[in-house]
Amino acid sequence: MQPINTLAFLFTLAFLLTGCSSSGPSDSLKIGSIFTDIVHYHPSFYSKWDVTPNSSIRFTVSVSISDTQGTDNLSDLYFHDKTNDRYFDMLGGPDNLTKEECYYPEFNIFECRYYSSIDINRVNLANWEVVVENKQGKVNRKDFEFLLPGGDQINDEHFVYSSVYNGSTNNGIAALEAMTTINNGLLFSSNPSLQSFHIEFDNTDNRATHYSFDFYNATANISYIAKTRPDSPSIESMPIIENQKTSIDIPWSEITLYDNNTINDINGLHIKLYDEPIEWLSDDLWFNFISYSEFLTLSP
Repeated sequence: MQPINTLAFLFTLAFLLTGCSSSGPSDSLKIGSIFTDIVHYHPSFYSKWDVTPNSSIRFTVSVSISDTQGTDNLSDLYFHDKTNDRYFDMLGGPDNLTKEECYYPEFNIFECRYYSSIDINRVNLANWEVVVENKQGKVNRKDFEFLLPGGDQINDEHFVYSSVYNGSTNNGIAALEAMTTINNGLLFSSNPSLQSFHIEFDNTDNRATHYSFDFYNATANISYIAKTRPDSPSIESMPIIENQKTSIDIPWSEITLYDNNTINDINGLHIKLYDEPIEWLSDDLWFNFISYSEFLTLSP
């Protein structure tokens, strides 16, 4: 399980989940809106850190929980893949997870990112539930399903699979394209005289409607140190068009740097693609499908 820590970013990405309460809900303990995303990683994403297993599909669950005595009164919160009988904890559980693991008080939601250890390259779309219990032993449940790109409801689709998945794809749907240098003409260079980075790519997935950039340094740990948002002025003025090259110069002024890093520390890049977003919380947006391209290092 890998918690995410970028909720302050307006455009996080993933799947709106719908559902209905099951048997015996408590009026004092309620499950609100549920959102998820499915993220497709190029194999270079985790391999650059020697992380194992190198899962190419991970998924986020975001859920609001209300209890009349507050969230400190909750004892256990998890979601359940009923098809495979797999459990994913957000609070409590065998590891006694605390609120700090997955709770974001500024949004009053629990949110974490996970992968399935039994199939690291796919995720089921249906037959899920969220379960919450408080310290008085009251329990509530809510069934949900993942949505398709753009927020469409699933029909005959059973699962989402990555580019390295090697099983049957019957009743499956491909994850959002994780672009590669060979297939998508990826390019990353610097133009100090213009104080900008030049980035090129050729998206071939018609479900991808937005993009952004994550930047990394050249240390041994290859740390994530900066980003450019999907709503940055330069990106908004250069929308992606399927099967056409996107060629963009990102001014350094549009890059958000973290932890006292500077532009000179940037040496690596992932290009992120997103599907058409849906509404999230109060007038914010949520992406259901996200992908990370092959890792690029800055051209000389």
